[in-house]
Amino acid sequence: MNITFVTTQLPPLHGGAGNSVQIMTESITRFSKHTVSILMPEPPGSYGQAVMEYFKKNLGKRSSSISLEFLPSLSSSSWKIKMFGLSLENIAGILPHHTENNLDSYFQKANPDLIVVMDPNGLAGIPHVFGHGRLPGLDYARKNNIPIIGYYFAHYIAAVKYYNPLFRLLHVEGLIKFLTRKILNQCDHVLLFSEKIQAQLIESGVKRVSTTWAEGLQLERFKRMEKTGTKKFQKPSIVFTGRLMREKNVHQICDIVLKLHQINRNFQVVIIGSGPEKKAMEKKLRPLGNVAFHEWMKQEDLFSILAKSHIYINCTDFETLGLSIAEAMFFGVVPVVFHHGGHTRFVDHGISGILCKNEGDYLFYLNYLLTHPEVAAVMGAEARKQILDKLDINRNIPKFISVLEFFQKTHFAPENANMPVQREVLPGTFFSTREKPG
Repeated sequence: MNITFVTTQLPPLHGGAGNSVQIMTESITRFSKHTVSILMPEPPGSYGQAVMEYFKKNLGKRSSSISLEFLPSLSSSSWKIKMFGLSLENIAGILPHHTENNLDSYFQKANPDLIVVMDPNGLAGIPHVFGHGRLPGLDYARKNNIPIIGYYFAHYIAAVKYYNPLFRLLHVEGLIKFLTRKILNQCDHVLLFSEKIQAQLIESGVKRVSTTWAEGLQLERFKRMEKTGTKKFQKPSIVFTGRLMREKNVHQICDIVLKLHQINRNFQVVIIGSGPEKKAMEKKLRPLGNVAFHEWMKQEDLFSILAKSHIYINCTDFETLGLSIAEAMFFGVVPVVFHHGGHTRFVDHGISGILCKNEGDYLFYLNYLLTHPEVAAVMGAEARKQILDKLDINRNIPKFISVLEFFQKTHFAPENANMPVQREVLPGTFFSTREKPG
């Protein structure tokens, strides 16, 4: 089977989306005889060119069964728009200007048996909704009776609340729900990791959506890079890694650190990443004197810092998985994270981490863990165990492959595309299906 992955927006050079595309496609070819082709928007600007070179160099470097093709994008220049407190960098990179007819030639070259659209969310689908109104590749799939599956990665419906309050007055959340529903319901089926986000999508009117353990960490690689005998930082350390943008709710992280500093000054904060909110975060936190900012670094350097840290903080439910949280947990770092999002499938409250409902929860539990290092050590050991048990890509990807094979073999005809999916349990317990009541 030849599987074509289409990314509706450009994954970042570093981060969960890029890692997921690379790990998922490489693992599929490693654990099966299937071939993979990837269609990705051509990025504008110097940063975009660096991203493109990264993926050209790394995607498929361990597999000859992966091909990569960049699609023409709207502009060759780098755009940056800042409006209502929302920054959109390199926005042209997520707005491919091609029509379905132009796309046909790329799909004909790829000759897929199955199309997987990575991250078919409302924001990435805006040009298609207001243009020809079709999911990329949908017309080709229908004409050739090929199943088209959406893999939902970024939960923009949840992210709206992290933007300017004016967005609420403008009912932007309702618009994003409409766009997301319109895009996702064009898929034969939608897959994602998080059961809680699955329920939210069903509530928003998405018809065919299921959870599957499609993702994970390349644990054998992590273990090879792990240094034995690494000692924790002498001063209790709180770490965050990720893109510094509003969708990650990074400004609440700043507010929590500032308030925590008023009741406990015996800790330090390490923030690793870059993004449109970095300058604002530096302005807020640098005066404290116990906060260090780092740009993206080599993976072995990142792992070294994680292994020395005590607590990982995250305040968003934007991500359907949370690979950065999982990476920290592998190194025995206690996650203190929001109570919604994909990470709730591998963070057990009070056992392998802390799930917080509000700012008061964050302040209480962070201070408790900082002042009770023996509890943090036990919880960190449980966090690592959870990742070893649940997020080994070598165990999860074969299950995902069987799901894709199931959809390819049992694909129904285009005229039946709106039929509800049957409540059928696939092999194993990794797959669940729920339908919108009524």
